[in-house]
Amino acid sequence: SFEEVLTTSQYIGHFRQFLQEHNADGALLFIQEAESLRTVEPKRQKAKIRAI
Repeated sequence: SFEEVLTTSQYIGHFRQFLQEHNADGALLFIQEAESLRTVEPKRQKAKIRAI
């Protein structure tokens, strides 16, 4: 499944490479940054959101 591709390090590496070869990795980078917000403390979230 697509979710499995996004959550398995082996698959995500191949998927990222594929997207980079097609100059289409921006959406994946956004998804990864947005997902990383789940672990950021609330005080730092605003700054990280602005950076995304």
